[in-house]
Amino acid sequence: MVGLFVVLCWRGVRIAARSQDTFGQLLAGGLTGWIALEVLVNVGVILGVLPFAGNALPLISYGGSSLVVTLAAIGIMISISRIDPNSRPDREQRANIDLRRWNRRARLSGASGRR
Repeated sequence: MVGLFVVLCWRGVRIAARSQDTFGQLLAGGLTGWIALEVLVNVGVILGVLPFAGNALPLISYGGSSLVVTLAAIGIMISISRIDPNSRPDREQRANIDLRRWNRRARLSGASGRR
């Protein structure tokens, strides 16, 4: 079981290292660190090294909200790993938007045009 958590944390660190943007690196690193810290605290409690903290082992212990949040964190890390930096357009290729006619509707006649 501990080996599977080591693999999960290794993959999280690898995702964080391969991310092209800083936000992805920080987010994946933070989520990986959070899961690793929960595992270390729980294993330390089981071994008797740490006092009882009351937190659940991610993906294993009984606790619905802990399971949902951990699965959401893993989903976010998977989403970060799927981002392809070559598919994003450069800043020069973005479309120019005319904010004066943003809705493409005809202008209504008003009192300002009449004399």
